[in-house]
Order: sequence, then structure tokens, then C-alpha cells
Amino acid sequence: FQPGRDRFLLGVPDGTPALYAVLARRGFFDREELWHYKRLGAMLQPVPDVTRVPGVDAPALFSGSDLSIAAGFAASSKGRGSRVFCLVGDRDCQNPDFWLEVTRLGAKNEDITLLLVLQRGENEPAATEAYTKTFRAAGWAYTFADGHDFAGLAGAFSALGEKNAGPKALFASVKTGKGLSFTAYGNGSHAASLGAQEMDRALEELEADSNDG
Repeated sequence: FQPGRDRFLLGVPDGTPALYAVLARRGFFDREELWHYKRLGAMLQPVPDVTRVPGVDAPALFSGSDLSIAAGFAASSKGRGSRVFCLVGDRDCQNPDFWLEVTRLGAKNEDITLLLVLQRGENEPAATEAYTKTFRAAGWAYTFADGHDFAGLAGAFSALGEKNAGPKALFASVKTGKGLSFTAYGNGSHAASLGAQEMDRALEELEADSNDG
């Protein structure tokens, strides 16, 4: 570990493009690489390649064990001024090993921040109540945010950062396609694909929302 360098574990495959965008913005590689995403032979593929992508330091497994890997990073980085963040989806909550790790980290009071993304749906309120009850019983601090509200997310992270060292969780609620005015992708469908013009339009709208926040 480099002293002071934070670590981030990505457990949601759909978040790979966002990870690449952040790495490019932080100067790990040229922004032009983003436009070659998924092309044959390109550096940036749907599953990050630890041997090719600068800033990616571990294989991307997307296996539901991401929190356990993050816990290992947290243990290794103690006393080095680094923070560890882990992003998972509600699918991970179906894995019993995930909850075993939540309980273990709470008992050890491990300093780790978990971002749990919940897809909006009919079962979300009941599921969220069950999740928070388990996190509370395990000794985690937690808060909530709208996953589409950048200012709200920043405020939620700041609030968690002010708490004492120990495991913390941020529950972010999201809906696929929210933030786009055109319905081709705004209906929550994962199967829809954006063309070049739609992509430009989507980026303009999302960047405008970010600037407004």
C-alpha cells in the first residue's frame, strides 16, 4: 500500500464505466481511452484487467465476496492513513457469506465504508428495513441517500466521515435510467443500448445535473 492512498472495491459490474471515468479524471490514463470502451483489443473492457488498467490493483471478481476482500485491504492498511471503500449491490445481500462478513467486521470494529446500492422496486422498503436492522445489530453506523443526488451523496459521506472509526454503511437508492429525459433508456430497462447521439445527449444531461448539485 502507498501511504495515504485510499482503496476502492467495485462489486457492481454495471459500475465499471464509472470507475474508468474516475480513474481517467484522476490521471491514471488518458481520457481518450474512455471512447474505446469494449472495443476489441482496447484497454478498457467490461471486466477490468488488473494487468492492463492503471489504477486497478486487484482482479475484478464480482463474486459477492467483495466485502471480504475489502476487509483484507482494511486490515493491511491500518496505520497508513488510507481509507477503504466497497461498493456492492442488493444482489450481494442474498449471499449468506456477505452477512457473516458484516457481523465479523462489526465485532472487530473494522474501519471500512460500505456503499450498498439498492434498486428501487416494490420490495425495496421492506428489504431496506431488514438490512438496516441487521447492520444496526452488528454495530455498524449507517445513513441513507438518493443515489442520483450528487450533493446528497457528498453530504452523506461527510456525515459518515465524522463518526468514530468503525464500519459504516451508506444505503443509496437508484433507478436505472433516472436522470435522462428520453424514454429509450429511462424506463429502467437494462437491455437498452445507447447510440453515439444518445450517448452525447445522456452525458450532457447527467453533467448538467451534476453541475446543478
